[in-house]
Amino acid sequence: MRRNTRAGEELSRLKAYFESPDVCAQHVMADYFGSDEPPQSCCSTAGSRCSACWDAGRAPESERRPEVARAFHSPRPRDGGAHVDSAQRAQRVDRQVHRLLQLQPRGMHPRRVWHALRGDESAFLPGVGRMVALPRALRDSRHFGGRADLVFPEVGRSLARLAQLGAAQELPDGTWQPLRPAGATAEARRNGA
Repeated sequence: MRRNTRAGEELSRLKAYFESPDVCAQHVMADYFGSDEPPQSCCSTAGSRCSACWDAGRAPESERRPEVARAFHSPRPRDGGAHVDSAQRAQRVDRQVHRLLQLQPRGMHPRRVWHALRGDESAFLPGVGRMVALPRALRDSRHFGGRADLVFPEVGRSLARLAQLGAAQELPDGTWQPLRPAGATAEARRNGA
């Protein structure tokens, strides 16, 4: 099964899970892993009860929600800091892009980087007029498929940031290559270069 197909199925299941907050999480997990019923100890005590069972009032009146469960239960959840998250996300994308470039030291087109990050096993090459499998080094990388939600312009922005740091350069044919190890990129960032 292709990674994209499997990822789509997983996302559908995850969406269904979050759209049914009154369904016992233990039963959802049992169903996911192919079991008819969860173990009997699941949701049987205050320490093992899921939030759906607490919220639906399936707990004995004598029991109180544990401190940890109360800490995570909030009627008004708040964002975790969108500005910090976007900066951290950009840094993570930069690291992934740089590491993929290191796997192709002669150079790699931004579209190929994008396909690798999305988990596409092959990409259309206009020069040959057909789909061509990505190199094995990219497909075997731990970063392959690591950013299935990445849009192509983000790859360009990442490459521009890496070029500004002196960690990558664009070649005359439009491909990009790494210039120094990722550790040196982090060192340059710390030193303000």
